Amino acid sequence: MNKVHLPPSASTPEIFLDFESGKFLFSGESFPQNPEVFLDPIRIQLLDWFQQGPTHTLDFQFKFDYLDSPSIKFVMDIIEEIEELNHHNKSITVSWYYPRNNKTLKELGQEIASELSQIRMAIIPKN
Repeated sequence: MNKVHLPPSASTPEIFLDFESGKFLFSGESFPQNPEVFLDPIRIQLLDWFQQGPTHTLDFQFKFDYLDSPSIKFVMDIIEEIEELNHHNKSITVSWYYPRNNKTLKELGQEIASELSQIRMAIIPKN
């Protein structure tokens, strides 16, 4: 399980998980018709890998243009797990990119960041 790449579709984001380098990207729009079928395997792979105790720097980038409610829950669950990893003294970077004109995604990123106590999440506008 070195790399997982799921290209974007009309309703699902691009997901790139590079377990070897510790770089993870979630990008695009996320409103899958069957969220559990699409998102749960990703969540399971990440959680299994987290339990193995990664030893290097981790970089998570969330670059969504749209998220529906199940996708928001998925992202929040993953970020909570990332924060739990930080209790084990891991070097972790989390970046939340939002479309410059999308106040909703900006505020969602700010809300998620405000609930984190162990890691800092950068909120970054994108063009």
